[in-house]
Amino acid sequence: MIKFIDAILKIDPKAEVTFLGEDIDSLKWDSTPIPKDTILAKQAEMQTEYDKKKYQRDRRSDYPDIGDQLDDLYHAGVFSDGMAAKIKTVKAKYPKE
Repeated sequence: MIKFIDAILKIDPKAEVTFLGEDIDSLKWDSTPIPKDTILAKQAEMQTEYDKKKYQRDRRSDYPDIGDQLDDLYHAGVFSDGMAAKIKTVKAKYPKE
């Protein structure tokens, strides 16, 4: 869940605020206050964006390591000749033991 402080800092990265409790009404501002409805609207907007990208977070753990993916592409001959040559040079310089 997106927290109040995340929304506040998205609105104003230089905001200075102290939470005196868990509630948005407990904020103590040391800088120009941001209206409560503005904070709540930004929090809802950020939560919606976060929720829309759940599939990305779910996929991330199931994908093979990026190094394994790139190695597979290299061995399948999918890279351009120039990129394949660079990779081959690195592999030759640091061979598997």
